[in-house]
Amino acid sequence: MFCVEERTHKDCPTSSKNHVQPGNQLASLPTSLCQLDNLQELAAGGNRLAVLPPDLGSLTALTALALHGNALTAVPASIGGLVSLRALWLQGNALKHLPGLPLPV
Repeated sequence: MFCVEERTHKDCPTSSKNHVQPGNQLASLPTSLCQLDNLQELAAGGNRLAVLPPDLGSLTALTALALHGNALTAVPASIGGLVSLRALWLQGNALKHLPGLPLPV
């Protein structure tokens, strides 16, 4: 599990797969998350995420990112830096566009 409540990334167990439990009602993820260089999978669906850390694109080892069922209206432009990303779940948000890729309204 990815520890997001009152902890920093250094308190979390070393893992390449981290999950934020759905229903936590989290409105944001800690910016320290972007320091987890070996993170391969991040599941944070089913919360209240309204914003993402601006440096999310620094997670270059990330292959799967699940952000479905949140309150996102945008994703940071840095998402283009996720060079290893193979799976992205964004359904159930209020996204108007993706950086460089407009979505129909």
